[in-house]
Amino acid sequence: MTNENEFVIRFHAIFGLIAAIALGGCLHQTHSHSATMMLLNGKSREDACDNVGNTVSLLVASWHLVIFLRGFLQYPRLLSYYRFLLPFSVLFLLPDWFLVKFAGTLDSDSKL
Repeated sequence: MTNENEFVIRFHAIFGLIAAIALGGCLHQTHSHSATMMLLNGKSREDACDNVGNTVSLLVASWHLVIFLRGFLQYPRLLSYYRFLLPFSVLFLLPDWFLVKFAGTLDSDSKL
C-alpha cells in the first residue's frame, strides 16, 4: 500500500470519527443527553442540534481544505482526484436545495 493510500484511509477513519462525535447527539430523536452532548458544557440536545447545519458546513469545508492541501503539498495524484470530485461535491447541493426550497420535503418544520 502506498503512502498516499495509507493517508486517505487514515484520514477518512479519523474524519469519520470526528463527524460521528460532532453529529452523534443529533441523530437520536429522544430528549436524553448523550455523551456527546455532555461534552458541550451542559447545552441541551435541542440547542446543540440547532447548529447542525453549521457543524456539517464546517466538516465539509475542513474535509475539502485538508484533501486539497495534502494533495497540493505532497500527493499530486490525490489533487487530480480532488479536481475531478469537486464538481460532484458542489452539485450534490442542488437537489437538496430544490427539495428544501420548493418541495418542502427536507424542511425540519414540516408536519408528516
